[in-house]
Amino acid sequence: MGSISDEEMPAKKEQIKQKKCRYCISEIKGNGAECTTCSKGACGNCCKSNKFLSLNIHNITAIPQSSFSKNEYEQKVLKDYINYQGITDLKKEILKTIVKEKWRYKGKELKQNDILCEDCFKNVWNELLYEYRKSINDSLPKKVKERSNCWYGKDCKTQAHNQDHAKKYNHVCPNTKT
Repeated sequence: MGSISDEEMPAKKEQIKQKKCRYCISEIKGNGAECTTCSKGACGNCCKSNKFLSLNIHNITAIPQSSFSKNEYEQKVLKDYINYQGITDLKKEILKTIVKEKWRYKGKELKQNDILCEDCFKNVWNELLYEYRKSINDSLPKKVKERSNCWYGKDCKTQAHNQDHAKKYNHVCPNTKT
C-alpha cells in the first residue's frame, strides 16, 4: 500500500501542517494524514504512514481476541452466527448494517471514508462488532438470547477469565451497576 490519495485526505490539511508525525517525529506536510478520532497524524514519508486508512480500506476479516472485552464465548456466538448465515465478508456486512452512511463513535460522527489510524481502527472495529452482535440478538438461538444480562454488561471484568460466567450471562448489554 502506498500513500493516501487526495480524495481520502481529511479536510484539515492546514491543521496537519503544524503537527509532528506520531512515528518518526517529522513535521507533517501535504501528503500526511490525520486520524478522525484521535487527531494524531503521520507524515506520509515514513514506513508507518500506510497505517492511516479509511474504514472502507482497512483490511480486517477476523474477530480479534480483544473484541467483546476478551469474552471468548461472545466471540464464538458471533462466529457461529456468521458461519450459519454464510457471511463471507464480515466487514462489508457490518458497514452495510451498522455504519451505512455514517455512525457515531465516542461522540464523533464517522463515515466509511474517514481516515483512522491503526490503533483507533482496532477500537472502532471492536465497537462495530459489539453493535453488530447487539443488532442480531433476536436471530440467535434461544439459549443465547434468553440469558440474563450481567449487571456490568460490556464493562464486566469477570467475562474475560471466567468462561462459566461469560456463558451464563449476556455481556452484549450496557453496564447497569454504576
